[in-house]
Amino acid sequence: AGSRIACGAPDGALERAARAVAVLALPAVLLAVPAALRIIPALQPPVGYSVGSGDTNLLLLTVDTLRPDRMGTTGSPHARTPWIDRLSRGGTVFADCQSAAPWTLPSLGTVLTGTYPGEHRVLEEISGISADVPTLAEACRDAGRRTAAFVSNPWLAPGGLARGFETFDVAERLECLSEIRTTRLYSVASRFVLRTQGLDSARRISTQGSAWVQRGEGAWFLWLHYFDPHLPNWPQPPYDRLFGPPPAHTELNLTVEAIREGDFRGGEEGREEIDRLYDGEVAFTDVWIGELWRDLEQAGEAVQTALVFSSDHGEEFWDHDGYGHGHEMYDEVVRVPLMGRLPDGSAAGRNDAGRNDAGRNAAGHRDDAARRGSPGAVVGELVATVDIARTACAAAGIDGARFRGRNRLQPADAPTVTYGEATLYGEEQKVLRTADWKMIYTPADDWKRLFNVRRDPGEQRDVFDDRPAVADSLFRRLEELMALIGSDGAMSAHDPDVDPDILEQLKALGYVSE
Repeated sequence: AGSRIACGAPDGALERAARAVAVLALPAVLLAVPAALRIIPALQPPVGYSVGSGDTNLLLLTVDTLRPDRMGTTGSPHARTPWIDRLSRGGTVFADCQSAAPWTLPSLGTVLTGTYPGEHRVLEEISGISADVPTLAEACRDAGRRTAAFVSNPWLAPGGLARGFETFDVAERLECLSEIRTTRLYSVASRFVLRTQGLDSARRISTQGSAWVQRGEGAWFLWLHYFDPHLPNWPQPPYDRLFGPPPAHTELNLTVEAIREGDFRGGEEGREEIDRLYDGEVAFTDVWIGELWRDLEQAGEAVQTALVFSSDHGEEFWDHDGYGHGHEMYDEVVRVPLMGRLPDGSAAGRNDAGRNDAGRNAAGHRDDAARRGSPGAVVGELVATVDIARTACAAAGIDGARFRGRNRLQPADAPTVTYGEATLYGEEQKVLRTADWKMIYTPADDWKRLFNVRRDPGEQRDVFDDRPAVADSLFRRLEELMALIGSDGAMSAHDPDVDPDILEQLKALGYVSE
């Protein structure tokens, strides 16, 4: 059967009690470099091995705009993410994972293809993956898995990510925003539309994913993408007051464009409120991940499912005097969670064992179910999302040789560097990370920034002028990598045919200029 691409939610999707298939994540990715820290040999994918079998399922869960420091399993003392934490304790947490891009489409393009944005060519506001780039869904389909994706971000409709999915369901269209046909929307209005039409409902995504698993037979690959933590943050009760008093500062005359530029008029109290509301969105998403996972357990699917959990990018909350994502390559935007476990519930990686206290649910009660996970492992080494496709294939017993990146089920045998590109707003930026250093490069004006992330994890002190030898070495490697993947010059994007209604939705959300 051909792919089914649906933009309307099934009748009663928002009312049905949710189900579950919560996720976890798998070891992640990187560019490993030989002893001399040369880039080119590092890009040759190592021979992997498979730990799954022909009947192993693969579940990929991504949460839009999720910062790793907002989950209990990665250190937040006040997070309400008991289900994500439980799943993490049954697997592996990669504590320092770098995304390939600071916004959704090129980032998820990398997750689903194991290539960099300069290779899959998702580089501009509306562009799609090149037709000659293989996808994770195609690999799973070719290995006999039935495939489906249920996603809730309108970016994903025109992005070419549907290839290989027999079912690819994009959240229903923002009809009232399309009628308005303007980017000048109040945050409360846009959030009202998102909520009433269910665009970013974790409940809807979990319900649909669970129902799809139970409708069919045989091994499967399922990708679920949750949109709830994406701005503007307006969680439904009681999550709008889970971390503080009811919201009082978010109904100001504030357009999406103004939010993106950091022009928030609520003062420090308003900023703190947005921060709390974001945490409420994360907590709401966690609840429905838990419902999903319960359904998989009850259906007997969990024990034969390899799980991957990650995000497309993070979010800046004025860490560097800005707000949002897509505009910078600082860690608050490009550092993402990555967690995973193998089909038997064992840790999908190695290194230091780590354990966290069980979380609490929205009512503040201890979640006993969240304490049943076995101790997991915490991997502190630098990893990146370009390895997710190859590692996921290895965990599910699927041939992943077509993908770049490394199989993270195997220990790293060399130091790692990670690479990112494809900013959405402002001038194009490139970034190179090692365990100790980070270089951000803006080609348009030859601006180079250098940070010692070991000593300055908040990236507040640019030491480019103070460490010329380090800067020169990193920049040579960055240039070598840019040339290798085709990102050294003016990059052209693959330009797909875009549904006019979807284009209007993106304009309404403030992503695309008139």
